[in-house]
Amino acid sequence: NDQPRFDRSGIDDIVFAPARLGVDQARDHDNVYRRRDVSSARSDDSCDLKPPPDADNPPGHAGAVDPGSHDLESAWPTRDLDPSGASPGRSSVETPFSGAACQNFVQQSGTSSSSEYGRTMSLHGLDLDRLPSHVACVMDGNGRWAQQRDLKRTDGHSAGEEALLDIVRGAVDLGVGWLTVYAFSTENWRRPSDEVRFLMKFNENLLLRRRDELDEMGVRIRFVGRRDWKVPKRLLRRMDESAAQTAGNRKLTLTIAFNYGGQAEIVDAVRQIVASGVAPSSITEATIAKHLYDPEMPDVDLWIRTSGEHRTSNFLMWQSAYAELVFVETFWPDFRRTHLFEAIGEYQRRDRRFGGLNQND
Repeated sequence: NDQPRFDRSGIDDIVFAPARLGVDQARDHDNVYRRRDVSSARSDDSCDLKPPPDADNPPGHAGAVDPGSHDLESAWPTRDLDPSGASPGRSSVETPFSGAACQNFVQQSGTSSSSEYGRTMSLHGLDLDRLPSHVACVMDGNGRWAQQRDLKRTDGHSAGEEALLDIVRGAVDLGVGWLTVYAFSTENWRRPSDEVRFLMKFNENLLLRRRDELDEMGVRIRFVGRRDWKVPKRLLRRMDESAAQTAGNRKLTLTIAFNYGGQAEIVDAVRQIVASGVAPSSITEATIAKHLYDPEMPDVDLWIRTSGEHRTSNFLMWQSAYAELVFVETFWPDFRRTHLFEAIGEYQRRDRRFGGLNQND
Protein backbone atom coordinates (compact mmCIF):
# COMPACT_ATOMS: atom_id res chain seq x y z
CA ASN A 1 0.00 0.00 0.00
CA ASP A 2 1.66 3.21 -1.16
CA GLN A 3 -0.63 5.50 0.76
CA PRO A 4 0.39 6.71 4.22
CA ARG A 5 -1.66 5.15 6.99
CA PHE A 6 -4.06 7.38 8.91
CA ASP A 7 -4.50 7.13 12.65
CA ARG A 8 -7.59 9.06 13.70
CA SER A 9 -6.32 9.40 17.26
CA GLY A 10 -3.32 11.37 16.04
CA ILE A 11 -0.97 11.46 13.11
CA ASP A 12 2.42 11.93 14.68
CA ASP A 13 3.78 8.75 13.10
CA ILE A 14 3.48 8.64 9.34
CA VAL A 15 5.20 5.84 7.48
CA PHE A 16 5.56 5.50 3.73
CA ALA A 17 6.36 2.10 2.21
CA PRO A 18 10.19 1.80 2.22
CA ALA A 19 10.11 -0.46 -0.82
CA ARG A 20 8.48 2.32 -2.81
CA LEU A 21 10.84 5.05 -1.70
CA GLY A 22 14.03 3.02 -1.42
CA VAL A 23 14.90 4.61 1.91
CA ASP A 24 14.19 3.78 5.54
CA GLN A 25 11.65 6.31 6.76
CA ALA A 26 9.90 6.21 10.07
CA ARG A 27 9.21 9.75 11.26
CA ASP A 28 7.99 12.88 9.57
CA HIS A 29 11.35 14.63 9.93
CA ASP A 30 12.98 11.82 7.91
CA ASN A 31 10.50 11.64 5.05
CA VAL A 32 11.49 12.63 1.55
CA TYR A 33 9.28 14.66 -0.73
CA ARG A 34 9.26 15.84 -4.27
CA ARG A 35 7.76 18.92 -5.83
CA ARG A 36 4.84 18.50 -8.17
CA ASP A 37 6.87 19.48 -11.22
CA VAL A 38 10.27 17.84 -11.04
CA SER A 39 11.31 19.49 -14.27
CA SER A 40 11.38 22.81 -12.45
CA ALA A 41 14.48 21.88 -10.44
CA ARG A 42 16.67 24.88 -9.79
CA SER A 43 19.58 25.73 -12.04
CA ASP A 44 22.08 24.68 -9.37
CA ASP A 45 21.04 21.10 -10.22
CA SER A 46 19.63 20.60 -6.75
CA CYS A 47 16.52 18.47 -6.44
CA ASP A 48 13.24 19.33 -4.86
CA LEU A 49 13.16 16.01 -3.06
CA LYS A 50 14.13 17.09 0.42
CA PRO A 51 13.36 16.31 4.04
CA PRO A 52 11.28 18.90 5.87
CA PRO A 53 13.27 21.22 8.12
CA ASP A 54 13.53 20.80 11.84
CA ALA A 55 10.96 22.56 13.98
CA ASP A 56 12.20 25.90 15.13
CA ASN A 57 10.37 29.11 15.35
CA PRO A 58 4.54 31.11 13.57
CA PRO A 59 2.38 33.09 15.17
CA GLY A 60 0.16 31.41 17.67
CA HIS A 61 -2.54 32.42 20.07
CA ALA A 62 -2.33 35.10 22.66
CA GLY A 63 -4.26 37.56 25.46
CA ALA A 64 -5.04 41.10 27.15
CA VAL A 65 -2.74 43.94 26.33
CA ASP A 66 -2.09 47.48 27.38
CA PRO A 67 -2.72 49.47 24.17
CA GLY A 68 0.04 51.88 25.03
CA SER A 69 2.76 49.30 25.56
CA HIS A 70 3.57 48.16 22.03
CA ASP A 71 7.22 49.21 22.09
CA LEU A 72 8.50 46.02 23.65
CA GLU A 73 12.06 45.43 22.48
CA SER A 74 13.63 42.04 22.98
CA ALA A 75 15.69 39.46 21.16
CA TRP A 76 13.77 37.70 18.42
CA PRO A 77 14.74 34.34 16.95
CA THR A 78 15.99 34.67 13.41
CA ARG A 79 17.26 32.09 10.96
CA ASP A 80 19.33 32.82 7.90
CA LEU A 81 17.78 31.65 4.66
CA ASP A 82 19.50 30.00 1.77
CA PRO A 83 19.28 32.34 -1.27
CA SER A 84 17.77 29.47 -3.27
CA GLY A 85 14.75 29.45 -0.99
CA ALA A 86 15.79 26.30 0.84
CA SER A 87 14.76 25.93 4.44
CA PRO A 88 17.21 27.01 7.19
CA GLY A 89 19.87 24.47 7.92
CA ARG A 90 19.25 22.52 4.74
CA SER A 91 22.91 22.69 3.73
CA SER A 92 23.82 20.52 6.72
CA VAL A 93 21.36 17.79 5.73
CA GLU A 94 22.92 14.97 3.74
CA THR A 95 20.56 13.42 1.21
CA PRO A 96 21.18 11.02 -1.67
CA PHE A 97 18.67 12.88 -3.82
CA SER A 98 20.27 15.64 -5.84
CA GLY A 99 20.56 16.70 -9.44
CA ALA A 100 20.40 13.97 -12.08
CA ALA A 101 20.25 11.29 -9.38
CA CYS A 102 17.03 12.83 -8.18
CA GLN A 103 15.52 12.82 -11.66
CA ASN A 104 16.51 9.17 -12.14
CA PHE A 105 15.00 8.22 -8.80
CA VAL A 106 11.68 9.81 -9.68
CA GLN A 107 11.60 8.18 -13.11
CA GLN A 108 12.69 4.71 -11.96
CA SER A 109 10.53 4.55 -8.85
CA GLY A 110 7.41 5.70 -10.65
CA THR A 111 6.76 8.42 -8.10
CA SER A 112 6.40 11.26 -10.57
CA SER A 113 2.94 12.51 -11.45
CA SER A 114 1.25 10.06 -13.79
CA SER A 115 -2.24 9.48 -15.10
CA GLU A 116 -3.89 6.37 -13.70
CA TYR A 117 -7.51 5.78 -14.72
CA GLY A 118 -7.85 9.47 -15.46
CA ARG A 119 -6.51 10.63 -12.10
CA THR A 120 -3.18 12.27 -11.44
CA MET A 121 -1.40 10.53 -8.57
CA SER A 122 1.50 11.89 -6.52
CA LEU A 123 4.22 10.37 -4.38
CA HIS A 124 2.03 10.89 -1.33
CA GLY A 125 -0.79 8.75 -2.66
CA LEU A 126 -2.96 11.83 -3.15
CA ASP A 127 -5.20 12.47 -6.12
CA LEU A 128 -3.95 15.79 -7.48
CA ASP A 129 -7.23 16.26 -9.34
CA ARG A 130 -9.14 16.24 -6.04
CA LEU A 131 -7.07 18.53 -3.85
CA PRO A 132 -8.91 20.94 -1.55
CA SER A 133 -8.92 24.41 -3.06
CA HIS A 134 -8.87 26.05 0.36
CA VAL A 135 -7.27 24.66 3.52
CA ALA A 136 -7.80 26.43 6.84
CA CYS A 137 -5.71 25.69 9.91
CA VAL A 138 -5.99 26.55 13.59
CA MET A 139 -2.38 26.62 14.77
CA ASP A 140 -3.03 25.40 18.29
CA GLY A 141 -0.90 23.91 21.05
CA ASN A 142 2.12 26.22 21.13
CA GLY A 143 1.85 26.91 24.86
CA ARG A 144 1.35 23.26 25.83
CA TRP A 145 4.25 22.24 23.59
CA ALA A 146 6.47 24.67 25.49
CA GLN A 147 5.20 23.66 28.92
CA GLN A 148 5.96 20.01 28.24
CA ARG A 149 9.57 21.07 27.68
CA ASP A 150 9.76 23.40 30.70
CA LEU A 151 9.94 26.39 28.37
CA LYS A 152 8.08 29.68 28.36
CA ARG A 153 4.79 29.76 26.46
CA THR A 154 6.27 32.35 24.14
CA ASP A 155 8.98 29.85 23.16
CA GLY A 156 6.21 27.67 21.79
CA HIS A 157 5.01 30.48 19.52
CA SER A 158 8.55 30.98 18.24
CA ALA A 159 8.94 27.25 17.63
CA GLY A 160 5.86 27.26 15.43
CA GLU A 161 7.38 29.51 12.76
CA GLU A 162 9.10 26.67 10.93
CA ALA A 163 5.88 24.66 11.03
CA LEU A 164 4.10 27.46 9.21
CA LEU A 165 6.81 27.75 6.57
CA ASP A 166 6.90 24.00 6.00
CA ILE A 167 3.12 23.85 5.58
CA VAL A 168 3.29 26.71 3.09
CA ARG A 169 6.00 24.90 1.12
CA GLY A 170 3.97 21.71 1.14
CA ALA A 171 0.84 23.52 -0.05
CA VAL A 172 2.78 25.18 -2.86
CA ASP A 173 4.35 21.88 -3.88
CA LEU A 174 0.99 20.13 -4.07
CA GLY A 175 -0.79 22.97 -5.82
CA VAL A 176 -3.25 23.99 -3.09
CA GLY A 177 -4.57 27.41 -4.02
CA TRP A 178 -5.56 28.93 -0.66
CA LEU A 179 -4.23 28.46 2.87
CA THR A 180 -5.67 30.42 5.78
CA VAL A 181 -4.11 30.25 9.25
CA TYR A 182 -5.51 31.47 12.56
CA ALA A 183 -2.77 33.61 14.06
CA PHE A 184 -4.58 35.76 16.63
CA SER A 185 -8.27 35.82 17.50
CA THR A 186 -10.49 38.59 18.83
CA GLU A 187 -10.72 36.53 22.04
CA ASN A 188 -6.94 36.22 22.42
CA TRP A 189 -6.72 39.68 23.97
CA ARG A 190 -7.76 37.94 27.19
CA ARG A 191 -4.40 36.17 27.38
CA PRO A 192 -1.61 37.47 29.67
CA SER A 193 -0.41 40.90 28.56
CA ASP A 194 3.23 39.78 28.23
CA GLU A 195 2.22 37.02 25.85
CA VAL A 196 0.10 39.40 23.77
CA ARG A 197 2.90 41.95 23.51
CA PHE A 198 5.25 39.19 22.45
CA LEU A 199 2.88 38.09 19.69
CA MET A 200 2.44 41.61 18.37
CA LYS A 201 6.19 41.99 18.01
CA PHE A 202 6.69 38.40 16.87
CA ASN A 203 4.24 38.72 14.00
CA GLU A 204 5.84 41.97 12.90
CA ASN A 205 9.27 40.37 12.82
CA LEU A 206 7.90 37.23 11.19
CA LEU A 207 6.74 39.32 8.24
CA LEU A 208 10.07 41.12 8.02
CA ARG A 209 12.00 37.83 8.10
CA ARG A 210 9.84 35.79 5.77
CA ARG A 211 8.01 37.96 3.28
CA ASP A 212 10.86 38.02 0.75
CA GLU A 213 11.09 34.24 0.86
CA LEU A 214 7.33 33.89 0.49
CA ASP A 215 7.40 36.35 -2.39
CA GLU A 216 10.06 34.28 -4.18
CA MET A 217 7.89 31.18 -3.70
CA GLY A 218 5.02 32.88 -5.51
CA VAL A 219 2.90 33.26 -2.36
CA ARG A 220 0.38 36.08 -2.11
CA ILE A 221 -0.01 37.26 1.50
CA ARG A 222 -3.34 38.60 2.69
CA PHE A 223 -4.86 39.42 6.06
CA VAL A 224 -8.36 39.22 7.49
CA GLY A 225 -9.52 40.61 10.80
CA ARG A 226 -10.37 43.86 12.50
CA ARG A 227 -7.93 46.73 12.05
CA ASP A 228 -8.73 48.62 15.22
CA TRP A 229 -6.82 50.56 17.87
CA LYS A 230 -5.71 47.39 19.66
CA VAL A 231 -3.36 46.37 16.85
CA PRO A 232 -0.07 48.34 16.83
CA LYS A 233 0.16 50.73 13.89
CA ARG A 234 3.65 49.48 13.10
CA LEU A 235 2.33 45.92 12.71
CA LEU A 236 -0.46 47.18 10.45
CA ARG A 237 2.16 48.85 8.27
CA ARG A 238 4.09 45.58 7.98
CA MET A 239 0.88 43.82 6.98
CA ASP A 240 0.16 46.39 4.28
CA GLU A 241 3.73 46.25 3.00
CA SER A 242 3.67 42.44 2.81
CA ALA A 243 0.32 42.39 1.03
CA ALA A 244 1.45 45.02 -1.49
CA GLN A 245 4.79 43.28 -2.17
CA THR A 246 3.18 39.92 -2.91
CA ALA A 247 -0.07 41.11 -4.53
CA GLY A 248 0.88 39.81 -7.98
CA ASN A 249 1.66 36.24 -6.88
CA ARG A 250 -0.75 33.41 -7.65
CA LYS A 251 0.84 30.07 -6.67
CA LEU A 252 -0.72 30.20 -3.21
CA THR A 253 -2.77 32.76 -1.31
CA LEU A 254 -1.67 32.68 2.33
CA THR A 255 -4.25 34.49 4.42
CA ILE A 256 -3.31 35.31 7.99
CA ALA A 257 -6.31 35.77 10.27
CA PHE A 258 -5.17 38.35 12.80
CA ASN A 259 -7.44 40.00 15.38
CA TYR A 260 -10.04 37.83 13.70
CA GLY A 261 -13.30 36.30 14.85
CA GLY A 262 -15.89 34.58 12.69
CA GLN A 263 -18.80 36.12 14.54
CA ALA A 264 -17.17 39.56 14.39
CA GLU A 265 -16.71 39.16 10.64
CA ILE A 266 -20.41 38.46 10.13
CA VAL A 267 -21.39 41.37 12.41
CA ASP A 268 -19.10 43.72 10.48
CA ALA A 269 -20.57 42.49 7.18
CA VAL A 270 -24.13 43.11 8.40
CA ARG A 271 -23.19 46.58 9.59
CA GLN A 272 -21.85 47.43 6.14
CA ILE A 273 -25.00 46.14 4.49
CA VAL A 274 -27.25 48.15 6.80
CA ALA A 275 -25.11 51.27 6.32
CA SER A 276 -25.38 50.92 2.55
CA GLY A 277 -29.18 51.05 2.75
CA VAL A 278 -29.94 47.59 1.36
CA ALA A 279 -33.55 46.59 2.01
CA PRO A 280 -33.84 43.62 4.41
CA SER A 281 -35.89 41.69 1.86
CA SER A 282 -33.05 42.03 -0.63
CA ILE A 283 -30.36 40.54 1.62
CA THR A 284 -29.23 37.10 0.50
CA GLU A 285 -26.33 34.80 1.32
CA ALA A 286 -24.49 36.34 -1.62
CA THR A 287 -25.03 39.81 -0.15
CA ILE A 288 -23.37 38.83 3.12
CA ALA A 289 -20.55 36.97 1.36
CA LYS A 290 -19.82 40.08 -0.69
CA HIS A 291 -19.25 42.09 2.51
CA LEU A 292 -16.97 39.66 4.33
CA TYR A 293 -13.36 40.70 5.00
CA ASP A 294 -12.11 39.05 1.78
CA PRO A 295 -14.96 38.52 -0.71
CA GLU A 296 -12.56 36.70 -3.05
CA MET A 297 -11.82 33.98 -0.51
CA PRO A 298 -13.40 30.66 -1.58
CA ASP A 299 -15.28 28.48 0.86
CA VAL A 300 -13.09 26.25 3.01
CA ASP A 301 -12.81 22.64 1.83
CA LEU A 302 -10.51 21.25 4.53
CA TRP A 303 -10.44 22.67 8.06
CA ILE A 304 -7.62 21.46 10.35
CA ARG A 305 -6.99 22.03 14.04
CA THR A 306 -3.85 20.83 15.80
CA SER A 307 -3.26 19.92 19.47
CA GLY A 308 -6.18 17.51 19.98
CA GLU A 309 -8.81 20.14 20.74
CA HIS A 310 -12.16 19.55 19.03
CA ARG A 311 -13.56 23.07 18.70
CA THR A 312 -13.96 25.46 15.80
CA SER A 313 -13.13 28.45 18.04
CA ASN A 314 -14.91 31.06 15.94
CA PHE A 315 -12.67 30.52 12.91
CA LEU A 316 -14.07 31.15 9.41
CA MET A 317 -17.59 30.24 10.49
CA TRP A 318 -19.28 31.49 7.33
CA GLN A 319 -16.71 30.07 4.90
CA SER A 320 -16.58 26.66 6.64
CA ALA A 321 -20.27 25.79 6.40
CA TYR A 322 -19.46 22.61 4.42
CA ALA A 323 -15.80 22.16 5.29
CA GLU A 324 -14.42 18.75 6.19
CA LEU A 325 -13.06 18.96 9.73
CA VAL A 326 -9.87 17.12 10.71
CA PHE A 327 -8.60 17.27 14.28
CA VAL A 328 -4.96 16.35 14.82
CA GLU A 329 -3.33 15.40 18.13
CA THR A 330 0.04 16.92 17.19
CA PHE A 331 0.94 20.28 18.72
CA TRP A 332 1.48 23.01 16.16
CA PRO A 333 5.29 23.35 16.54
CA ASP A 334 5.63 19.67 15.54
CA PHE A 335 3.18 19.91 12.63
CA ARG A 336 4.76 19.34 9.22
CA ARG A 337 3.72 18.81 5.63
CA THR A 338 3.42 15.07 6.34
CA HIS A 339 0.53 15.88 8.64
CA LEU A 340 -0.95 18.19 6.02
CA PHE A 341 -0.74 15.44 3.40
CA GLU A 342 -2.37 12.97 5.82
CA ALA A 343 -5.21 15.41 6.47
CA ILE A 344 -5.69 15.87 2.72
CA GLY A 345 -5.72 12.08 2.33
CA GLU A 346 -8.48 11.88 4.94
CA TYR A 347 -10.34 14.65 3.11
CA GLN A 348 -10.14 12.69 -0.14
CA ARG A 349 -11.50 9.55 1.53
CA ARG A 350 -14.64 11.34 2.65
CA ASP A 351 -17.92 11.48 0.73
CA ARG A 352 -18.90 15.13 0.33
CA ARG A 353 -22.63 15.47 -0.39
CA PHE A 354 -23.35 19.13 0.50
CA GLY A 355 -26.78 18.22 1.83
CA GLY A 356 -27.74 16.14 -1.19
CA LEU A 357 -27.11 12.57 -2.29
CA ASN A 358 -24.38 11.11 -4.43
CA GLN A 359 -25.04 8.73 -7.28
CA ASN A 360 -24.40 5.62 -5.19
CA ASP A 361 -26.57 6.71 -2.20
